[in-house]
Amino acid sequence: AADGWLATLDDKGDSWELIIHELDDVESKIDVIQPVLDSNSTWDVRGDMLIVANQTTLIAVDLLNPSQAKVTLEVDSPTDVEIITEDCFAVLEDGLLKYWDYEGLERLGPNPESGDRVILFESFNDQIALVFASDPDTVHLGIVDGIGLISIEVNATGDPDEDDILLAKDLNVDIINATITDISLSKTKLAATVDVNATSRLVLLDTITGDSQIISDHKFAAFDPHLDYGILMFSAYTEINPLDAAEEYSDREIYIHDLSTNLTRPLTADALDQWAPMVLEDHYVYRQMDSNGDVSVEVQQKEPTLQSYSSNILKFGVILVISLAFINIMQRQRESKIIHHDSELAS
Repeated sequence: AADGWLATLDDKGDSWELIIHELDDVESKIDVIQPVLDSNSTWDVRGDMLIVANQTTLIAVDLLNPSQAKVTLEVDSPTDVEIITEDCFAVLEDGLLKYWDYEGLERLGPNPESGDRVILFESFNDQIALVFASDPDTVHLGIVDGIGLISIEVNATGDPDEDDILLAKDLNVDIINATITDISLSKTKLAATVDVNATSRLVLLDTITGDSQIISDHKFAAFDPHLDYGILMFSAYTEINPLDAAEEYSDREIYIHDLSTNLTRPLTADALDQWAPMVLEDHYVYRQMDSNGDVSVEVQQKEPTLQSYSSNILKFGVILVISLAFINIMQRQRESKIIHHDSELAS
């Protein structure tokens, strides 16, 4: 999803199709030129630009002109594609990144040293965060058109008491062999889920100072970080072992962490499984599976709008309360004067 657009890869039975919707009207659909897709196809949307690739062909499309390819490239089984800037995108092939502009010209960008592989990458504007196979607990930060990298180790060390609770369940926390499984980058913050064997912890890292904190519960597995607009969204279980939990506690819920207040709250709390959240400028988006196993994409406005009658009722209620309070005060004052007058006559 992106601000203004929502992209979903739909299984049509005998084929797969990337469906593009307008975010404010998810029932809408626009026809977009695309290669023949399958379940392994990958895509990205940012602004009005879409890039989509199957195992051999990549197409970049301006969604304001969806019937025409802006650029078409031959690719070799890409595992990820991402729009880096307005004039650059990256393709992950065989553990290495290739950077391209929309004229089909290759660009310079960071990569691991010879013999190493990229296992994860994420971008924000011209910044790029990479995780290499040789250092699975470390994030390497670079920029487009540069090759230098800054390395920051992600510390997923939790509260010892929480580790003891996991150990009592025969789950050993292994920090030495910790592995980053997902990342999200925004301005000066990076969120990473880290597999520590016993569980998966969500760490929020300041890329300037190197300071970090664990955002998720230290015991319960967290996944799918997405960071933008001052908000960190993620999915997480609410039990140590969801397979042994009661049905209503065996699913993942969606959480929102506000960077300005450093507070975390649940967005969902039900018996449905929810995952893959994204925070957009005006919306929260996530996937959800219902009790029948059907998967949907849920779109929620950040600030729900009250209907006009609700607003009027609210105003009427406030005015009524103020009026009643005023009448009560006047009544008390009147009673006080009467009592005072009677006391004077008695004397």
